[in-house]
Amino acid sequence: MPQCIFCEWNELPLDCEECPDCGKKPFSGMYFDKATYESVASLEEAGKIVDAWNLLMEQWYAHADRDYFDDDMYHELGQKMHELFSRYPILIDKRIELFLQQMACEAYYGGSVGQRTLDEGKKICKQAKRPDLELMVVEECWGINSRGQYPRPEQPDELVDYVKELDELIEKMNVKVEPSD
Repeated sequence: MPQCIFCEWNELPLDCEECPDCGKKPFSGMYFDKATYESVASLEEAGKIVDAWNLLMEQWYAHADRDYFDDDMYHELGQKMHELFSRYPILIDKRIELFLQQMACEAYYGGSVGQRTLDEGKKICKQAKRPDLELMVVEECWGINSRGQYPRPEQPDELVDYVKELDELIEKMNVKVEPSD
């Protein structure tokens, strides 16, 4: 029998609407309105791609909240946004915004951002020919992974060289780099 996603109360019946232990809706997706997908489809059909993305992103934030983390919906919504991005690569800035948030979640729950995650972010940016976003991903990853260390360690030589290469490529492409927060 399934467990409550909040308190892991065991053996709840599938038709349970409220956990007897914590009083919350116990199962994944119970706080999600499935009509959201219809709204997203309508927005996409009307050509309002950014609005469709923003609606999905709003729901993703709600389900990725640290106090209420719904793993199944986190991944389902992430997949829906990935599919939308695949149809509309112009959403690259939004895709990287999501990616940075996913890195933060990975670091929160896992302690750091893994190399595979960093490589995935770099690949997304390279495919979009956006070295400015790639630089943002690399710097954000380094920032996350060096948090809580005092004194802050020096960046490894290969990272310093990589950042220099990206800076030179950005200069050649004359791409404006937005400062990250």
